[in-house]
Amino acid sequence: MNEEFIENNALAWFKETGWEVFHGKDLLPEGTNPQRNELSAVVLEPIFRFQFTKLNPHLPACCIAII
Repeated sequence: MNEEFIENNALAWFKETGWEVFHGKDLLPEGTNPQRNELSAVVLEPIFRFQFTKLNPHLPACCIAII
């Protein structure tokens, strides 16, 4: 058992349970699904802002903008 084996099985499980799985480089600005400014970014800001707004519809846009 090695890291690749564990990673591939974890990714397969995520796919089976409905998660979308992407390679990190695909999420860069020049990638196929740009979601981050640099590879080291941990939080995918566009997705975070969308979900935060969805979970907190009572908050005005100005509050969400400062997060």
